[in-house]
Amino acid sequence: MTTANQHPVASTPTGQASASVADASKTGKEMTAEVAPAKRNVTFPLILTILAIFPIAVGVGVARVKASAAATARAHAAEHHEDPTTKVDPHLQRADRRIGDREFLARRYEVALRYFQKLGSDDPVRQLPELQYRIALCQEGLGLWDDALSNLQIVSGNTSDPTLKAAAIYGQARLFIRKNDPKSAEGLLRSLEFQTNGQGRLPRTMQHEIDYLLPITLAHRSVEGGVPGFEDAVPPLGELLVWSLEAAIEWADGQTGSDDPSLDASRPANALRCQVKKTPMRVGDVPLIIAGMVEVDCRNQSIKSILEGLAAECGWKVDWSDVAHDPLLARPVSMESENRPISLTLTILASELRATWTLEGDQLTVSRTDPDGVRARRMMDLTMTSLQAWIPIHRLCEAATFLRALIAHCEGVQPKATQYYLSLVGRESTPVAIRSAYNLASIYVRDGEYERAGFQLHYVVDGAPGHSLHTASLLQLGRLLMDMGEAQDASFQFRRATETVNHPHEQARGAVLLGMAYLKQEKYQQAAEAMLTFKPLFDEPDVRMAAAFVTSYARWFSISEDLREREAVFLYRSLIALQPRSEWLGQTGQLLIGRAFMQLGFDDQTSTVYLQTLKGRVTDAIRSEMTYLLADLDGENGRAESAKERWKTLIDGTSVEWSNRARLRLAEIALNEANPEECLEQCQAIVNHDGISVRDLHRAMGRAYEALGNDAMAARCYAGQSPK
Repeated sequence: MTTANQHPVASTPTGQASASVADASKTGKEMTAEVAPAKRNVTFPLILTILAIFPIAVGVGVARVKASAAATARAHAAEHHEDPTTKVDPHLQRADRRIGDREFLARRYEVALRYFQKLGSDDPVRQLPELQYRIALCQEGLGLWDDALSNLQIVSGNTSDPTLKAAAIYGQARLFIRKNDPKSAEGLLRSLEFQTNGQGRLPRTMQHEIDYLLPITLAHRSVEGGVPGFEDAVPPLGELLVWSLEAAIEWADGQTGSDDPSLDASRPANALRCQVKKTPMRVGDVPLIIAGMVEVDCRNQSIKSILEGLAAECGWKVDWSDVAHDPLLARPVSMESENRPISLTLTILASELRATWTLEGDQLTVSRTDPDGVRARRMMDLTMTSLQAWIPIHRLCEAATFLRALIAHCEGVQPKATQYYLSLVGRESTPVAIRSAYNLASIYVRDGEYERAGFQLHYVVDGAPGHSLHTASLLQLGRLLMDMGEAQDASFQFRRATETVNHPHEQARGAVLLGMAYLKQEKYQQAAEAMLTFKPLFDEPDVRMAAAFVTSYARWFSISEDLREREAVFLYRSLIALQPRSEWLGQTGQLLIGRAFMQLGFDDQTSTVYLQTLKGRVTDAIRSEMTYLLADLDGENGRAESAKERWKTLIDGTSVEWSNRARLRLAEIALNEANPEECLEQCQAIVNHDGISVRDLHRAMGRAYEALGNDAMAARCYAGQSPK
């Protein structure tokens, strides 16, 4: 029972008792402060519940709107027989693609690829062609060439836009070249040259790419057999070309070239129009049909009729030679060219016939004789000369110049090849520049211009450490330095070639050459250690034989005289096995082989090796040393006059070391022939002491003064003092 001054006890939501009667006297402000926490305990969970339910309600509403829109789209598509899954707002798609394009142009191919893939369908067949083309370019940039090729093939088959279709076909040709399959690229490029777009030509940048790449591909095929006497002169075509994917993405949305009213689709389906805009010119004996620009506009015309139309326009007679009855002549093609060199047009048509063309006077001959040989090379040289005169500034211009250099190289026109190569070697280490420098070095070595060869090899070695020719150039540079008498500098290059980042095959050759450099410096222990260190890499027979020779020859100088008889057997066996396979060891290799035969007492073998080597071009250092050793052999075998003649050739040579040695030997011979005056003359001509012993020089001069009766000067020389 409660009194009038009490309130009944009530339970709060938290199970706490309410205020007592004594609390009733509290002020309203105090009561509010105490009740507020209880109110918050009630409202806070309620707010959380409302917030959780609201997105679900909104999502359901949006889903109903989307479902309604999709149903409407399906109904519309069913009415018009369309696939609603392929209908995308083109404006939104284009805006979205620009984000991916920015990533692509920044060469962040992986980011761009993920972005483009999110925009389109998971099914490549249902992908938008413009989007799929971009995906293919990203894959190409990432090195996923097979995936890119597959996507480009789908794009070219699905799109109705002529520019995008051409871009996809050109992309396939580009990838085939990257994959070292230029023959597959040829057919695709020709199909683009024969493609007709009645609503307007292809973008000029794309057309020029096609006009350059097809002749480059054909020119490379004409030199694929290599340059006689020059190993590795012709690289794979894909290695020469630097691709501009940034330019390729500009064609992704389908653009048209310059519109021309004369190209309207209402023209007759079998029209033919050939018009030469400039008169062909000549430079010397070469017909410079570069200046002859032709406009060809034909549809569904046979190759024969186009060629005859061109010939009639230029006033030429046509000799069809062995293709006169070929069915390919009747093949209908379509061509459109606003302004193109006559030679390029002729080459496109001739390549479709798998033939070549030549122009002599007013006689145009089309023939299949030697399609990949001399005729083809000369045809391609004229074509690319025309091409570079037509478009002198183009990113593929350097590649065209390099191929013209290769053509001249194959034809044996070395001055022309050298001129072209030199024009390509510059400050930038582009693939074409590196290849040009490497080929130049080979030409200079063959011509005996060793200083120039060394300069070009340094350009390759220092300018392109990641290039495929880097290690080969290290070996060639080291061998050249060793042949020039700079064995210590050569050792540095050979040590670089033996680094583990290089191919084991090149490491092994570098190790053998390093051992030879140590032998040349008389560092026999280090030579033997190098062979032992790299022994597991000596898999090739010629490398194993060379390594055995270096090891045995180093050991020969490291052991005592009484043990050399047993070692002589191993050294001789290694020499007999190595000699037929020793060309790759260079001139120093032949020098050491001859020395080894001399150590074993086989003087005839030494003479044979040296005389054979001296028939070719050799460095001054090698020629001087071999000549000196041959003179020694002549002197030891009683051929004094022959020995003196050889030594005399060294007196005025460029090598001070071998000149001094030759003078000292001539001085000794003069003493033996009782001619002390000549002995003193030879001794006094020795300016410095490079290559000789000062003690031997003073002894020879002392004997000469003694023979002349000048005992005071003789005593001075015997005491090791200069007579001056």
